[in-house]
Amino acid sequence: MQMLIEAGGSVAPVLKIGEHPQAQTYAFQPRAYAQAVWTGPGAQLDLSRLPLSAPKPALHAFAPGLHSLAVSTYPQKLTYASPEHFERFVREIGREDLLLSTNVDPVFGREVKESYRRYAKTIVHFADRRGKDRRIGLSREWVWQGDTFRLFDGKAPKVAQKARVICSIGPAPQAVTEQELHTNADGNIRPVLPQNGRCLINTVFLEYDDHAGHWTSDWVSLYFMAP
Repeated sequence: MQMLIEAGGSVAPVLKIGEHPQAQTYAFQPRAYAQAVWTGPGAQLDLSRLPLSAPKPALHAFAPGLHSLAVSTYPQKLTYASPEHFERFVREIGREDLLLSTNVDPVFGREVKESYRRYAKTIVHFADRRGKDRRIGLSREWVWQGDTFRLFDGKAPKVAQKARVICSIGPAPQAVTEQELHTNADGNIRPVLPQNGRCLINTVFLEYDDHAGHWTSDWVSLYFMAP
């Protein structure tokens, strides 16, 4: 998605599955989400509540400046091929501490099931870069605050959460930079961003639901173009 759009233009979003530039691309269907909210200066449109008979909306600017498209998915279920596959995933997201937790250790000896959701936000600018990012209302959400990015878990900033920052630069084949950071006491990270890089910040909340007897994960991302 183009991040700086001329005045009078519009956004035609697509769905990408994956963290890297070679991610798979799919059509964006706003009414397939639990939330799909287009927000700009002084206005907000809930795309997921449009009637099924309505055509797919073109996302136009409400005014010059910063706009965001924020979505949350319905829970989806996944069964891992083996406990080892799940352990590999746990290590990839930096939650090795869960492998040592005595109250959930027995699940690693049998079939591992997971319920996952995604909370994603994309920031674009129309005409210029005026305006500030703000909370849209997702249960878990990144907010761009100048040279820092704050992660919210509910109403509170999330401390000591591992995040990955991936930026692509230039035309294909694109150069890619990656950073791994942890949120500080204010829930912030301060990554080093390449100029005009197309950047994705992603973090994963992983928890065990004792009542349901399976794992839950929330994938929380923010996609934007660095100034």
